[in-house]
Order: sequence, then structure tokens, then C-alpha cells
Amino acid sequence: MSPAARRLRRLLLSPLVLLAALIFAFEDWLWDPLTRLIARIMRWPVLRWLDSQVRALPPYGALAVLLTPAAGLLPVKLAGLALIAHGHAGAGLSLFVLAKVAGTALLAWLWGAVQPQVRRIGWADRAIDALLRLKAMVYGWVMAWPVVVLVRRRVRRWSERTRTRWQAWRAARRLAAQSRR
Repeated sequence: MSPAARRLRRLLLSPLVLLAALIFAFEDWLWDPLTRLIARIMRWPVLRWLDSQVRALPPYGALAVLLTPAAGLLPVKLAGLALIAHGHAGAGLSLFVLAKVAGTALLAWLWGAVQPQVRRIGWADRAIDALLRLKAMVYGWVMAWPVVVLVRRRVRRWSERTRTRWQAWRAARRLAAQSRR
């Protein structure tokens, strides 16, 4: 491939890689809080029973259950995109984000419940590992972009300054409270 073709390919792929990185980052950001929320909800007796039934599934049944939220929520996400395309950006974006959050919550619960069974399927285990490698590669590529490096550096400096100011403010308030006694 010629250098010009490589540059063109990189130029055309960059927005898609950025979009993938944003989706991965959004899911990662939601994963732990949603896992904790779902764990609390799953304490309800009916849902506890459902959880035990899902955990007892054989490998291919577990895989089918794991893929169900993606298939079920795809039409909802497409409806959100259609709303955006027809000039209802707020409603479409809200519907899309709501479907994404709901799907991530379901996936977080299901992943914890069925991962051991699904990983017993050789090709599924390899596909999961490939997806995780792809995710790491996308993150690595985006994090190496000069603009991302610059933004992360500035955010880190801003965070450090904000933390320092917050600590100084709290220390001053404690000192003021002690002097009033």
C-alpha cells in the first residue's frame, strides 16, 4: 500500500476509531456503577430466582441469553437514530442513550452471570479475547493522538490545581472552625 493510500485510510478510519473509543469509554464508565446497581436489584426474590436460573444455563444457552439484550435493544437504538435523522435530536439522543445504558446494565449483569459458561465454548472464548484486544488497540491508538495527549495533560493539570485549591479551602474552613471555639 502506498504512503498516500495509508494516509487516506488513516484519515477515513480515524472518525470511526474515535467513535468506537467513545462508545467503549462510555460503557467502561457505566460498567461498575451499573454492576453495583444491578447487584442491588437482583436481591429481590423473583430476580434472585431468575439470576440462579441464568447462572445454571448450559454454555450455548448462556451465549443466547448474553446476546439477547443486544438484539432486543438494536431496534430501539435505530429508532433513536431515526428520530435524530428526522429532526428530533433531543428525543432521539435520549432514546439512544437510554437504550445504551439499559443494554450496558443488562450486559454487566449477564456477563457476570454467564461468563464462565460462555468461555467454555472455544470459538466464543477466542472471539471475546479478540474483542478485548481490539478494545485495547482502539484505546491505545486514540490515546496516542496528539490532541488527546494534550487534552489529557491539561485535564490532569486542572484536576491537580482543583484538588489543591479544594484541600486549601477545607483546611481554611477547619482552621476557622477551630478558631471560633
